[in-house]
Amino acid sequence: MRLAGAETTGGARNQDFSKAMCLEDPGLLSDATEQVEDLRDEVARLTDVVNAQRMEIRRLRRDAVRDVLTGLLNRRGFERVLERSIAFVSRYQSDVALIYADLDNFKSINDTLGHAAGDAALKHVAEVLLQALRRSDVVGRIGGDEFVALLWKSDECAARAVAREVSDALTRAPFVHKGRSVLLSASLGVATLAFEDSAAGVLDRADRDMYRVKSR
Repeated sequence: MRLAGAETTGGARNQDFSKAMCLEDPGLLSDATEQVEDLRDEVARLTDVVNAQRMEIRRLRRDAVRDVLTGLLNRRGFERVLERSIAFVSRYQSDVALIYADLDNFKSINDTLGHAAGDAALKHVAEVLLQALRRSDVVGRIGGDEFVALLWKSDECAARAVAREVSDALTRAPFVHKGRSVLLSASLGVATLAFEDSAAGVLDRADRDMYRVKSR
């Protein structure tokens, strides 16, 4: 007669023996080691893929608010900053102004020198704006040849003075394309941010002021 306990004890001994045999078998141990290494390699590969995808997502998010040509904020990005600035002005009653710049006769550059020259001219204007304005000012390109700048701690009088400086900076730095110097100029309008304003409202007022200047 066999005892139930003895059968159980015997089964456990057989399992322990089998495990010991596996560990002592060099072939089995080598196969297990290779599988572990393969898994590590796969984990490392998948980690690289995930990191690359994360970087691509960050790039897409950045590009969604950036002008591809100049690197400045595009309309969507600039309006987001403008909305936050309006909220700040409404709460703290700070002076913030907007400059709206439209290049004069820009179409003639595309017509006479080609679209590649036109793109280069827009990049040139972006660089001039960044150099002429403060680091704290926010610059964007919201249309074909339309640029905007948000000036912190600036009332209308100060903003108009900055607009004149920007205009002078464009005059002092002519655009050069294939050895040909092209004088660029712009009409600049100004608007100040008001309590409970809207991005569309501020841009519209600055746009109308710009056309008033251009029609002189």
